[in-house]
Amino acid sequence: MQRRTARFGIDPDTLERSERPEDYVSFREATVNLLTHQDFEEASNKATVGFYSDRVVFKNPGHAFEDGEALLKPGDKQVRNPLVVEAFRRIGVGERAGTGIRAIFQDSRRLGRVPPVIENDVAAYEFSLALLADELLSERQILFQASLGVRLTDDQTAALALLSRSASVSITEASAALARSRVEATEVLNHLVTQVLALPLGDERYELAPHLRERWPVGSAAPTAHADLVSDQARPAGADLITDQARPGAGPTLGRSTAKSQRIIEISDGQRAMLLASDTPRTLKELMEIVGVTHRAHFKEHYLQPLLDGGLLDLQFPDKPTHPRQRYALTVAGAKLVARWAKKDDRT
Repeated sequence: MQRRTARFGIDPDTLERSERPEDYVSFREATVNLLTHQDFEEASNKATVGFYSDRVVFKNPGHAFEDGEALLKPGDKQVRNPLVVEAFRRIGVGERAGTGIRAIFQDSRRLGRVPPVIENDVAAYEFSLALLADELLSERQILFQASLGVRLTDDQTAALALLSRSASVSITEASAALARSRVEATEVLNHLVTQVLALPLGDERYELAPHLRERWPVGSAAPTAHADLVSDQARPAGADLITDQARPGAGPTLGRSTAKSQRIIEISDGQRAMLLASDTPRTLKELMEIVGVTHRAHFKEHYLQPLLDGGLLDLQFPDKPTHPRQRYALTVAGAKLVARWAKKDDRT
């Protein structure tokens, strides 16, 4: 389903190779959705599945009967081909009618990916759903959030990343993207508001706080250029789904930003080694040995301090920097970054 090498297992009874891609549920539900909503009488236009390096796009003739965010809300949905739905149900393929879109969003959340993008173009009589390969919590996003110096839950972290990518996010969209109820999604968004990280717009919509838009890392996609998760409008020709994944040659941002400047550096191999080793608290001497640097002042300025300023490492005795038993350990954000590296290495 995806153009990549996938791990597989061997069935002990049949000795057959078992190879199920990690995004099997999303792909299955999107395919079922394609067939259950396709207008088979539309001879001039056929359903297609387009494979790209960063997404898979399912497009079929015939718009969805539901409008906009109604597609994301729980509950049964009207389908164009109920007999096709029944056929899939009888062979145990696909979710119950009307729940497939929510299942796709839930699977994207499980995989830690950017939520799917849906376009229901009534005028063009066309429906499309794009499964994106980008991770919602990219390395750039982890570094950005670490520099804010706030503690957030996993749901709050994901919601902030979602706000960073979008012009605005509704409660319904957040509910689908986080795989939470509307009540839970509302609580998450309102917590970001109390932390001055988000701004309520009315009509149950929220946007990233204005002061954070100014601090969004240089090189990241502009949030205001991104369409909503669900749209009833046609996308302008040539428009692209944005990404905040690091581009080749673009270094991540470390250090707390100010209105006047931002410290932009790349995580060096030495800093990466420091973070990988800091799951156990380390002394200054141990970290210097890991990097292979003997000049203490140079090490602090170019290796250690940027990681401290960036919220990736923390002191065990923050109120006493020169404490004789001082150690340095990963922060929550630092642990997330290390886990992301480990996940990528495991895939390769």
